[in-house]
Amino acid sequence: MKILVIEDDASIRGSLVRILSLEGHEASSAADGTSGLEQAVTTLPDLVFSDVMMPGLDGYEVCRRIKAREETRHIPVIFISGQENIEARLAGYDAGGEDFVVKPFKIEEILRKVAVAARIASETRALLSARDEAQRSADETAGILGDMEVVFAFMRAAFASSTPGQLATALLAALRQYHLHGAVQLRLPDGVHTRSTQGEDIPLEASILGHLSLQGRVFDFHERSVFNCGGVTLLVHDMPTEKIRRILLGEYITLLAEGAESRRKTMELETAERRAKARLEQAHAAAQAGLAALGNSQRACNDEGAAALAAASEELARVFCGCGLADSQETAIMEVVETQIGRLAALFDLHRAATGELERIAGLLAAQDTQD
Repeated sequence: MKILVIEDDASIRGSLVRILSLEGHEASSAADGTSGLEQAVTTLPDLVFSDVMMPGLDGYEVCRRIKAREETRHIPVIFISGQENIEARLAGYDAGGEDFVVKPFKIEEILRKVAVAARIASETRALLSARDEAQRSADETAGILGDMEVVFAFMRAAFASSTPGQLATALLAALRQYHLHGAVQLRLPDGVHTRSTQGEDIPLEASILGHLSLQGRVFDFHERSVFNCGGVTLLVHDMPTEKIRRILLGEYITLLAEGAESRRKTMELETAERRAKARLEQAHAAAQAGLAALGNSQRACNDEGAAALAAASEELARVFCGCGLADSQETAIMEVVETQIGRLAALFDLHRAATGELERIAGLLAAQDTQD
């Protein structure tokens, strides 16, 4: 990647350039905001790291000017700051930044941010192309679609969505039908999904939406409006200032958020159902394997026991022949032995009946698998 570092501290600037260069990136630097902005416009880097506090143009102003130009607005900007608070992050978000690094930083953190920025840059280019196409389509249909028709169309698109990404895309597309732009966050058990016209899962945007999700159901946030509904947070950047239109759009957008929450809940239930089914299938397979193993063990015990009894009976007969016992004595002893052998044989019959019942249950489980 081609990366520009704007930092007035020479040691930090040099360290960042060395780190990035060693990783194979084409790194350049500027010592102040004015020269950094000039380099960004002329060299068009893939990523900009910018210190916040600098003489002349600070990092926020540099970012605003980068985002204001058509040829540079797509360049991700990561702020470097010594402050770690929500105000600093909000200022970076308002300026249009994509991420935030707090001094002192670690090399691993910088490289991780670069990797995320590379992914976001790629996704942003695709989203911008899709947005432009969707905007053209929206402009063509806006004249014939009423406000409620937008809601109805979204409901159909929402329940046709099979992934959180598709649902978020449908919600942002509905906003564009009203000529509005914003960001949406969907919170599900398998993770948090954030999307806007700027990209997917942008760290700074995700953290701000997560903070806003803890606030009221519908409220104004600076010049923006926020709509919270369960696990859905929708941030609208450009609500109209005209009062009646703002109120009406607020009602429609609330319906959009409620529809998105309804679909999010069904996705959550579908995920839980899939996991429960997988656990049941695992338990089913384990039960079948256990029953089969137990049946085999019991059959083996029955066979070995029967063989042992027969062998014991034959051995006793041979022993008696050599002991010189009277016939009455042999008869008395054999009657005792045969009585005990009979009791053991009855026990083996019970074992065989239990083995047959186990085989019957295993057969029922196998038949259930076939029906499924």
